[in-house]
Amino acid sequence: MFGRKGLGTAGQKQPQDGRAWVDGQLAKYDRPGSMEFAQHIGLKLFDASYHAMKDDRGVRIEAIVAMLSSVGGYLCLLPILKQLKAEGLNPADIGMVTIRGNDGRIYQFGDAPNRLLCEHPMSLISLVFGAAHAHGAAVSLEMVNQEMSFIASRVGTDDYMSLDLPPAHQVDAPDAWLRHFLPFVLDSISAAYLADLQRQGMPIDVDTMPADAKLPPPFMLARIVAFAIQQAIDVGHQALDATMLARISMQCAMRTAKVDTSWLDA
Repeated sequence: MFGRKGLGTAGQKQPQDGRAWVDGQLAKYDRPGSMEFAQHIGLKLFDASYHAMKDDRGVRIEAIVAMLSSVGGYLCLLPILKQLKAEGLNPADIGMVTIRGNDGRIYQFGDAPNRLLCEHPMSLISLVFGAAHAHGAAVSLEMVNQEMSFIASRVGTDDYMSLDLPPAHQVDAPDAWLRHFLPFVLDSISAAYLADLQRQGMPIDVDTMPADAKLPPPFMLARIVAFAIQQAIDVGHQALDATMLARISMQCAMRTAKVDTSWLDA
């Protein structure tokens, strides 16, 4: 009753609201034309991904969707962890929960990464489901909630990265896609971004630019990947049902959106 405002019962400062914190980060960069910009870069990323994964037999559209979604899910978490570190904060300061599983690996849960993953209107899964729905997919919020619960039950087990997909449409584990293709995705986004700056006549010196300056704002990266996945669904829905493509995307993204950066160091 007489505790100081903003302090918990143990005298500790109450965490910030994770959703509001993310929305504040997004507000720094959301400007007129930012969605069109993200779409443009996303299309370039899809083109680069298609050519990188194509072989003599062509390319499986589910593989492109799985790869982009696995990287995109991780990019819902990575900018948050980096920004928290820059501000001298810990994940718990915005209400996140850090768990070390029985497998010894670290998982990150909370409203903040979920905001970029599936809650914001321009979140990764919102954009993916929007594209899938436009092609007749039966997608719903219930699918998201069920998958969230399923993943939470597998944290710390050997089955965490296993996907619940028919044998004909199985793809590699999300962490395998992430490890192999994260540099490729970031490099492809960077190349498209720098080309766009040059197209606008902006003076840039790639050799002297800091690495972070060669990429769009970090909280926009997952959105860019989502637009690339949208293009994959637009192109591939006739080869594979859009509902299945949405399921593949959701399952891959949800798993990598929980994995701490230490996973890539292992």
